[in-house]
Amino acid sequence: VSSKINKSFWLNANVGFICGGEKGSVGYIYKTIDGGVTWINNYSVNKSLYDVLFVNDTLGYCCGENMIVLKTIDAGINWLSIAKANNSDNFYNGTLYSMMHLQNKVWFFGGKNFNIGFVICTQGNLMKDGFNGFSNEMRCGIPIDTNKYMACGYGLCYKTIDNSNTFSAYDLGNEYFTSYAHVNQNVGFLSGFNGGIYKINPETNETSQIFKLKKKLKKQFHFTGLYFTSETYGWVVGNDGAFAKTTDGNTFEVLYLNTTSNLLSVVSNKNNQIIISTENGQLIKVSN
Repeated sequence: VSSKINKSFWLNANVGFICGGEKGSVGYIYKTIDGGVTWINNYSVNKSLYDVLFVNDTLGYCCGENMIVLKTIDAGINWLSIAKANNSDNFYNGTLYSMMHLQNKVWFFGGKNFNIGFVICTQGNLMKDGFNGFSNEMRCGIPIDTNKYMACGYGLCYKTIDNSNTFSAYDLGNEYFTSYAHVNQNVGFLSGFNGGIYKINPETNETSQIFKLKKKLKKQFHFTGLYFTSETYGWVVGNDGAFAKTTDGNTFEVLYLNTTSNLLSVVSNKNNQIIISTENGQLIKVSN
């Protein structure tokens, strides 16, 4: 496509979705049923879309700019807008960047840089009234248990153990967290825009930096996404074609994709392959 692909999601090796666009001008959702050979444009809008998530084979969500939330109940054939900002104050009319399925709800994480961060969720067929506002933008969620999760973004992470009624702030280092890969209740991984990869125990908040990569001429890589299949096996992607792989959960091998495009996300297509989304509108398929 001619604009950014922010994320892809795969129900299986054949059925997948992509979302993306350009901020303030265009957004889209495409679907494939043949493993990416052909694609059909299922939805277009004048707002960029940042994440797509299915909770089963037919029920899915997509979110993006200006608090847009879309829902499908027919496996992505039709998409309907189910909510905008629950607060009418335009100050909070930011961007929803990612989603997490927990406790039979879908949670949305977003904000506006250092101005505001928020977490909202679905409740049945509606968006839950109100939201939890923070002082910094949220980019990803960390599931822990039924009523427990963490929200991470600019500098700080926030943890709730009472279903979003109260939050505690945790400083996990001078980092802008961009993406989370969940392994189990006690192990997960965070990528950072400042070039770090972090291993975290969401239950105890114990965090360790396991990787820091800088380019030649001391120019830093900026990581934007990661995907792990276990505590030891995973990939991370970032700007300027940054791509690295670990097979032990601690050390990373830098790989090369013959592209200098910014890589925006990495997921699995459920067929022993990973799919990388790029800023220049391409999907890259890599065998494990």
